[in-house]
Amino acid sequence: MDEADRYSRRLNLRLCSVPEKGEDDIKTRVEEICRKALAETEATAVICAIDVIHRIGKRQDGRPNTPRPVIITFTSRSTRYALWKGTKKCVNLKNNWLCFKEDLTAADREACSKLWPAIEEARKRGEKAYYVGNRAFVNGKEIRV
Repeated sequence: MDEADRYSRRLNLRLCSVPEKGEDDIKTRVEEICRKALAETEATAVICAIDVIHRIGKRQDGRPNTPRPVIITFTSRSTRYALWKGTKKCVNLKNNWLCFKEDLTAADREACSKLWPAIEEARKRGEKAYYVGNRAFVNGKEIRV
């Protein structure tokens, strides 16, 4: 079941920290964020490949200042990857506390939280370390919990 869920999420990205403004048009706001984050030609291609945009979950009365994440579904993985890669070092996103994240399953999020300290430690040592899907790598070798 995890593999089927993981497969269905491959076309998605999550956009976190987009403030909620009543009944705002989230599609227009996400398109504007993409235009500011990418070059105009790239942004146009990405926006054309967006299939669905919506917020995840219900509003929580106890946490009115915590915006719900936005899920963005693309028509192609290559376009999703272009946005993911293109926004990694975007100063505009960082200045506005916005970030794109992979849409991981609950099991993958748990595995990531366990592996992330090892990745950070390897990066501090100057090694190449990263997390992809449900797997972590340090200097090209997969690490496990």
